[in-house]
Amino acid sequence: MHGSAKRGDMVDREAVMNEIKSGLTGDMEHDSSYLIDKLHEYRDDREISSEIAEIALSYLSEETLESLDDELISNREKMHDSYEKAFQLAEMGLYQQAYDVIDDIAQEILPLDFYIHGNNLEFRSFSESFERDLYIEFEHPSVPVQPSPFPCEEIFVLHGSILLALGRIEEAITSLAVALLWNPVSHDAAVMLSEAYKLKNDDEMLLTLTMNSFRYAFRLIHLAELYYNLGYAYAKMERWDDAACCFVLSRRYGGGEIASSAQHQIERHLGRKLQEPDEETVRQCAMNNGFPLGPDPEIIQLAREIGMEYYTDGDYEGAQYYYEIAYELSGDENDSILLSGVTGESPLM
Repeated sequence: MHGSAKRGDMVDREAVMNEIKSGLTGDMEHDSSYLIDKLHEYRDDREISSEIAEIALSYLSEETLESLDDELISNREKMHDSYEKAFQLAEMGLYQQAYDVIDDIAQEILPLDFYIHGNNLEFRSFSESFERDLYIEFEHPSVPVQPSPFPCEEIFVLHGSILLALGRIEEAITSLAVALLWNPVSHDAAVMLSEAYKLKNDDEMLLTLTMNSFRYAFRLIHLAELYYNLGYAYAKMERWDDAACCFVLSRRYGGGEIASSAQHQIERHLGRKLQEPDEETVRQCAMNNGFPLGPDPEIIQLAREIGMEYYTDGDYEGAQYYYEIAYELSGDENDSILLSGVTGESPLM
């Protein structure tokens, strides 16, 4: 550092930026190198580094930008390789070795936290396209949303799941919370965080997280897992009838084996069979407890509308992706017709 400007909790950012700007000469080669050095120097201060980056983009030469892109691509490839290695080790049950690999890249991207947007952009890490659409539709970000350069959500979900396997529950909760910062609509992160709350015996947090997650459920298996988790939480609270209703819903949307297994365990615990609830009882349970009964019509309609936009633009592959989501959730014949219009086939449910 030089001059009177310095980093710290009470840093005078305006003074720092004035000092940085005073070092610009107008010579592109000098200024490109100078600004890159400053980016590294102030990388821990989000506001200053963001302002420097904006200035840098107007000064950097095409050649310098290409070299930065090459470095980013190289880092992305290394992260992908490390992720795959950690995933395979975890699949083999070698959790400590998997953790050693995934923790290196998790710690590398942890300081980035540019999901906290600056003045002009917000970076997020979505696993698939419709997650981004749901985030924009329901959260109304005030600035444009851009994809992060690394699969941060997936990295922290794997990191958290491995920590859970190692019995490090509090650390897992922290890591999975970071995954949700990168992707607030991530079903995978929310469900894995639910597993942490189960291990922690925190039934209230499990219930709250599960109820909130219905807002973004856009696959039938999402609904099956969420209803199962509700049933699990209600069973822990000895709300047996509510649990039975949730297990019925979980089986309806594809969670048959796990929901049936949980119900059998409850019945063994009680020493009696749970009465199978009828449709009206299930409906009343959903109404009384404030959880949705089946797929969200808003999500179905959003998938239809975006699919139609892609279809109108002649992007039939994109249209197919959205129509498949709409049809999976609705089972509606009209959605079947829309889907067959881009695939040439009649889909089967």
